[in-house]
Amino acid sequence: MKNRFEHKDWVLVVDDNESTVEINKDGETRVYEIKEKILRSEQDDEYPMYVDVFVEGGNYYSFKFEDENALIGDIFNENEEYVESFAQYYFGEENDYEEDDIKEYEDEFDDYEFDDFDDWLSCVINENP
Repeated sequence: MKNRFEHKDWVLVVDDNESTVEINKDGETRVYEIKEKILRSEQDDEYPMYVDVFVEGGNYYSFKFEDENALIGDIFNENEEYVESFAQYYFGEENDYEEDDIKEYEDEFDDYEFDDFDDWLSCVINENP
């Protein structure tokens, strides 16, 4: 089953069968694989910038659509306590950088190895690893 949620120019589609969450903004798409089985998903009526994806085991993944094209993803436990962050992505900014720039930026932080392009981009935007 697929559930579609919208907020301003954001579109989030939860695919329960594939255990994925697809997010579209301004023609750019990100897909997040959820490790646990998805039980349900819902958008907050009072704060529609939040979409929560509830999984087996009691945890839930919370996606927040920020102004300035930022997507924030956090995991919370069944007691609504923060567990960890799993996503921080800025839509539209990836096009400003080239993959080759990773090596140049990595040289500034010899002790830090970047996991992937998103990890590097997050460090560039935040100016620290």
